[in-house]
Amino acid sequence: MGLFARMETVFKSKMNKVLNRMEDPRETLDYSYEKQLELLQNVKRGVAEVTTSKKRLQLQRAKLIQSNEKL
Repeated sequence: MGLFARMETVFKSKMNKVLNRMEDPRETLDYSYEKQLELLQNVKRGVAEVTTSKKRLQLQRAKLIQSNEKL
């Protein structure tokens, strides 16, 4: 391992230590929780869209079957 690689490792280690001291675990958890809530909302919205599309396709299929029977 060269001198610069060692210096880089030491620098990264020191910076990581400083950042860990500055970081508040409660804030991190709150932020993560908010992000999870946003993702959950997106999933719920996606499920609603899929359900609506499925119902629309079922109605279109029924109309096509009826018009096919008339022919």
